[in-house]
Amino acid sequence: MRTLVVIATAVFLTSDVGRESVQVPSSSKAQLSTSIPAAQPQKYSSVRDAASWLNPYIVVRSEGIEIISKEMPSGRTTVAPEALRASLVGLPVRAWPYGRVVAAQDNGVRSGTKKEDATIRRNHQTVESVLRALHVEVNWWPSA
Repeated sequence: MRTLVVIATAVFLTSDVGRESVQVPSSSKAQLSTSIPAAQPQKYSSVRDAASWLNPYIVVRSEGIEIISKEMPSGRTTVAPEALRASLVGLPVRAWPYGRVVAAQDNGVRSGTKKEDATIRRNHQTVESVLRALHVEVNWWPSA
């Protein structure tokens, strides 16, 4: 079953037009490099907008989880919730200049359906869970 999930995740990441694949470690228990230190608030506490944020930035959407990082060739990718952990682990150490912290927000532009709201809530919970498992702090920003 685990192999099927890994294969399905790999197919999802590499097949969608307009989405960029990142290096995806095969283990669902993969961890961030030990070279990435704990969050260093003194390096990011004055950052007030996403354009100035240097670490990964996450946008929780109904269709998946968008990861924004200057260390990806196109600067962003959207992954299935199940692929979030592997996608973050696959980022290079240089993508984490502030240490183990991400900025994140829920997508504020919505159709307003209960189904979409429920999916975003589920994806939000997945983000929280994955970041906790990776020992990454999350700096939640207001939705647009």
